[in-house]
Amino acid sequence: MAARTFPLLRPFAARAPRAGRTPGAHRARLPRPAPKLLAAVALVVVCLFGGWRLVRDSSLVAATDVNVSGVQGVQAGEIRDALTTAAADMTTLHVRVAALRTAVGRFPVVADVKATGHVPHRLDITVVQRTPVAVLRSAGSAIPVAADGTLLRGAGTDGLPTVAVTATPGGTHLTDALARAQVAILAAAPAALRDHVTKTFTAARGLELQLRDGPAVAFGAADRLAAKWAALVAVLADPASAGGTLIDLTVPERPAVAGLEPLPMEATGGAAPGQTAATTSGDAPGAATTTPNAAPATTSTTTTTTPAPASGVATTAQPPAAP
Repeated sequence: MAARTFPLLRPFAARAPRAGRTPGAHRARLPRPAPKLLAAVALVVVCLFGGWRLVRDSSLVAATDVNVSGVQGVQAGEIRDALTTAAADMTTLHVRVAALRTAVGRFPVVADVKATGHVPHRLDITVVQRTPVAVLRSAGSAIPVAADGTLLRGAGTDGLPTVAVTATPGGTHLTDALARAQVAILAAAPAALRDHVTKTFTAARGLELQLRDGPAVAFGAADRLAAKWAALVAVLADPASAGGTLIDLTVPERPAVAGLEPLPMEATGGAAPGQTAATTSGDAPGAATTTPNAAPATTSTTTTTTPAPASGVATTAQPPAAP
């Protein structure tokens, strides 16, 4: 007996598949695009791509206004010419930075090259240069060196502190450990202060440097460089350190200055040469008077400094003892 269903539930009742058909045979199928439509789309894409390439490399956007910035030093002219020549066949829509870098690859002072095109004709090229911090000097050679040890052959050497080496370094980078330590000290220096360094050398305290018209500075090892340079700036700013011949920064928390002369006031017992010292009298406690010819008293102490002799050396006379 067949199962009966209520009329209202018949639309939701499961239907048995017809003979010869499998479930899901009535799934919707997407219409296949016509071959002519596919060909038309492909043709449009090819035309757009080809047109873009034609415009990108056309004279309509040729890089005729080339601006080079960031170059300085004795090789600035050569670097600028090399970049301008390499950019002659470029456009503002097709800037080949790799070709620009290759054009200046023979200049070790150039660290990187960046370029930006501006339609229709302007091309801005920015050069990132390595800054020389010292010059390596040996017999008959002088090679500038950057902070990272790159040898900047051909760059200028004027005003750079000297690092003495036993032999002319080869290759592209400095490998001598002692020279690299001295370069590291100079690289960590504030630029304004590094300009006042004439040379670095080794001494009893380790690594030292010489300031132009100033004292030598002992760094010891090439460590804690930021703290040592900060301590040097503080010492140089202190008027009490003027005249010193050596500043010891081996312990940056306790810098020491050697070679200071005693102050004139200390050498003359508190009175300037050629002047009479103050006398404190027992009759007027707390009153200070200058008495060049006062007689000695039992209740007072008088120190008289005689005028300085011709030699410039001050002498001090003590009063006779009271009877």
